[in-house]
Amino acid sequence: MNVTEIKLTYPDFSGTRNLVAYAEFTVSDEPGLALRIRSAKLMRDATGYFVQMPHEAKTARCPAVGCIGRNATHANFCNWCGFKLNPTNPRGWFIDTASPENRETRDWITAAMVAEHERRAAEVVAGAGVKDIS
Repeated sequence: MNVTEIKLTYPDFSGTRNLVAYAEFTVSDEPGLALRIRSAKLMRDATGYFVQMPHEAKTARCPAVGCIGRNATHANFCNWCGFKLNPTNPRGWFIDTASPENRETRDWITAAMVAEHERRAAEVVAGAGVKDIS
């Protein structure tokens, strides 16, 4: 398996907490067989880089009589009728839509994205005529 294509999109703002770039990548083993992952994020914290895989908010029906609304499980009020909701446990608010099966796979994807990020950063430094001071 290889990460055959990585597209990094950098946010317009700088100095954000942990977000380095939004990422799309393709995992492929042979021609014609590929899996495209969108909405991933390349993040950085005190321990280094990591990849946040795509996820979506869990939803639940509104308990109000006659309301047909579905709301995120972490919502305080129904989007349809305004009924007061009781948010559930934060650990269950989101569902992974794509995720690696094990730590080695996650580290492999992270290494590929970090390599692409560093390659693009080196191109920007070289193109701007800035000397690398490391």
